[in-house]
Amino acid sequence: MQEGVGLMPNVCVYPDKDCFIDKYRATTVFNSIELFVDLLYVGGGKTENSRTLMQFTIPAEVNSAEVYKAYLCLYRGVSSAYSPVPLDVVHITQGGWLETEATWNVYKAFTNWATAGGDYDDVAPEPSYKNISIVNPWNGFLEIDITDMVTYAITNHGRVLDLLLKLNDESIDFSQQLTTKSKDHHTSFPERRPYLNIIRPPFGLPMEV
Repeated sequence: MQEGVGLMPNVCVYPDKDCFIDKYRATTVFNSIELFVDLLYVGGGKTENSRTLMQFTIPAEVNSAEVYKAYLCLYRGVSSAYSPVPLDVVHITQGGWLETEATWNVYKAFTNWATAGGDYDDVAPEPSYKNISIVNPWNGFLEIDITDMVTYAITNHGRVLDLLLKLNDESIDFSQQLTTKSKDHHTSFPERRPYLNIIRPPFGLPMEV
């Protein structure tokens, strides 16, 4: 162990791609629909069940040992009548998904997911975060601590972090939904795009070297 010798700058990473898919509109590509291109949805109710997909590439300047905390930051407007929203964040195993072609059934045109709704791994040693309680205030940024997923992606997934966001319990029969801005929400309010905030050790904090 060696003492940190100064303040390392935080790193902000925007998604390479993002989109959402919906079980009850299983062949619809929402990223191509102008109304939806700047919005992402998780959850729904009796007539919809949406999941959000995101991919980030963690810069080479960030080593896993330097990651003090890492937060997934989402600008949210929770359009749910019920709060809190219980959220799962898990790792997508099919990194070849395309935001302009992915649906509930396929990860790109004419190529099915192994399991409809997105292929993901939520079993150790792959880190995942289950049943995160998302409270219902409108607007502003939501920060989800996904530190373990980021460090694991650096070490085991070539610095590529593929995320799937879903309701913890998708069998509910009432409306429970999280709405957030996508990376394409950049024309009027670029500051509302989702991002990964990687915090590196502050002065004096021991870190592995």
